[in-house]
Amino acid sequence: MLKKLALSLCFLVLPFQLQAEETRYISENVYVYLHSGPGSQYKILGSVAAGRKVTLLPEAQGGFSKVIDNKGREGWIQSKMIVKDPTFRITEPKLQQQIDDLQKELTTVKAVSALSSQNTSELEQQLAAAIQARKTAESSLATVQQQLLTANQDEKYRFWREGGMIAGVGLLIGLILAYFPKPGRKRKTSW
Repeated sequence: MLKKLALSLCFLVLPFQLQAEETRYISENVYVYLHSGPGSQYKILGSVAAGRKVTLLPEAQGGFSKVIDNKGREGWIQSKMIVKDPTFRITEPKLQQQIDDLQKELTTVKAVSALSSQNTSELEQQLAAAIQARKTAESSLATVQQQLLTANQDEKYRFWREGGMIAGVGLLIGLILAYFPKPGRKRKTSW
């Protein structure tokens, strides 16, 4: 009986242990903490930068997944911070290389022979679309950076303004209190 129970338990656990490790990536946050256990209450072993490749192990518990990071450390990361596809930090250099390759190819096509104008215009459209997509991404990045700078400056101005208002109200109350008559003692006349 005990042997049958142990054998059936082995057959149940075996498929989970045979799952292959999968390559995943850390999402676009600045960094993610690597914990020693499946929760934020466990010791922090370090951090993993955004876009880094990690090896996803088959263990998952309480919204955390077990991984091996690029430095070979084994720990737990929030499952929602792990994505299947490479992030923008990984794909951007590849896209830039593709743009450069398209530009070289376009130059070669123009120099070597006069191919049909339709093929040339298609390559030019692809190049223009890629350049436009890059410009749009750079523009949105600049806009977000400017908004962050403006928000920081507005916050500093708000603190100065509120501090000035508090100091002004305190000064005004101090001046008003200085002009109130002081309660005096009544003189006792002994007539």
